[in-house]
Amino acid sequence: MPSALYRGKIACSLGLLGCGALLIASRLSHLWLPLDVLSHFTLQLIVLMAAFGAGFVLPFARKLTVLVLALTGIVLIGLYPLYVSGHSRIVDSLKPGERQLRLMTFNTSVINRDTGAIAAEILRLDPDVAMLMEFGERKHVVLDRLKANYPYMAGCVPGRHCHFALLSKVPIADSQVREGWNGPLMVEASLGGPFSGLTIIGVHFARVPDIADQFDELGVLLDYLGKQRGTYVLMGDFNATPFSDLLLKLENHTKLRRLTGIPSWPSYARLPQFGIDHILVNDGLRLLEKARIGRPSGSDHYPVTVTVAVPVVLRGAISQHQN
Repeated sequence: MPSALYRGKIACSLGLLGCGALLIASRLSHLWLPLDVLSHFTLQLIVLMAAFGAGFVLPFARKLTVLVLALTGIVLIGLYPLYVSGHSRIVDSLKPGERQLRLMTFNTSVINRDTGAIAAEILRLDPDVAMLMEFGERKHVVLDRLKANYPYMAGCVPGRHCHFALLSKVPIADSQVREGWNGPLMVEASLGGPFSGLTIIGVHFARVPDIADQFDELGVLLDYLGKQRGTYVLMGDFNATPFSDLLLKLENHTKLRRLTGIPSWPSYARLPQFGIDHILVNDGLRLLEKARIGRPSGSDHYPVTVTVAVPVVLRGAISQHQN
């Protein structure tokens, strides 16, 4: 019996050391870029460290303790975004001279053919501007179903290999899709009407484990955003969590504020673990309602929404800024 207890304590010690080493390694991507993959598992590694730590302290049932605590922690990570999304997350109200704008980013999944569920979820969440990714030509029936609610649309030309669709209740003054460049897949739309002067930029970064490609795309995007003038929103599927060096560099170099972070992927077990779908804004926009997730509607991603306050004097402010 003593030897069994000793072996259990050694196993828990090794588990603690292993998880700690992985956490430290996840912060060393500046030394070796692929280590940034580990940063996405920060929450899960913390859960495992807590489980191994409890197992190390307890004098009995170590294996059972580690297993139960680890599974409980993973489940709680997945339940958190579902719980908070079921409650009001309003943090502020509109002020004079502002208009409300609800934004949504949703990777609809290239293999998802449940167009009815996609259309129904967009109507249920009721965003003013929706950025849809992996939105192939087979999903264009969704655009027809939502035409009455979203009369303004931008995105990819039918028949070409591209997968963006931007739906808007707000007039779109101009739009373009960036094809054949080294940055992330991107669509850009300048809004008109009362939101004239606000630009919406949608991006889709390369998938993990293509970390080198992600950072190459980031470098090109940073150059592009460095020339961006005025107020803009950057949103989409970054394939990177808030703990990643990719997002940290993006925020530090652009001074963008990330309004999202709750887990939005994957949807398979209805317990999302990783926050990889994000919405970021620059100066001029205020958060009114924190990020919430919707229903996956056949996708492996959950749609993510936030509500912001937009100054109605954007155009004048931009003109003064440029002068």
